[in-house]
Amino acid sequence: MTPSVTCILLLGTALFFLPATRAQCINVTLPNVLGLGRCLGTTLRTCPDTSEGLLSDLLVILRCVVGILPEVANPASVLFNVVGLLEAVLSRLGISADIAGISNLICRPFGFALLPCNAFSPGNLVCSTPIQISLPSVFNIGNCLNRTLLFCENGRTISDPILTELVEAVGCILGAAPGAMGLGLARGLVCPLLDIVKSAVRELGNALPFGFLFRAVTRITQGLTDNILGAVDLC
Repeated sequence: MTPSVTCILLLGTALFFLPATRAQCINVTLPNVLGLGRCLGTTLRTCPDTSEGLLSDLLVILRCVVGILPEVANPASVLFNVVGLLEAVLSRLGISADIAGISNLICRPFGFALLPCNAFSPGNLVCSTPIQISLPSVFNIGNCLNRTLLFCENGRTISDPILTELVEAVGCILGAAPGAMGLGLARGLVCPLLDIVKSAVRELGNALPFGFLFRAVTRITQGLTDNILGAVDLC
């Protein structure tokens, strides 16, 4: 776990108009959660000439966000917090799956809590210097990124609500993205999210004290997960 965490928010969404040859853009501030800035790189610093480049830009942002979540919680807890997002991704792909049921089975395999499946646990990790990017203002993307008014300045300890809002912002973008763009985002997110499911299944196996119990529960969870992987056919 790296020593610096940042939170995501939209700082005073500055809306401005570009010349006719360019798209209308919004300025967005994305702090650097566990190296989020390194993951994003420099490709998002300038608004594309048109909104056609938005799919690739958003895909970078969303995948980087999903990629940092395992750094702030155990796998079962991460799965618990992205259930709605993964179900939305699968729905975009035309796949119906009870991810909530899988999560509950992993967290409470015998009707009682076996693994910690609560909020994110960033501990004493702190926020770093925010990242300034510019994105085309389409399908109210600014509203999705402005889901939190919590500002985490450089050096301030991150809080769980910020991470929760970060996940919800990803889901908002996915839900608002139209047609082919929404499908493209879902295709780009499904494999990293299913990796979280597989990690949670492995964590459950390590937590169960008896082999026969592990095998019984794992067969169920693994079977459900394999069915989803088979339906996705992308990972």
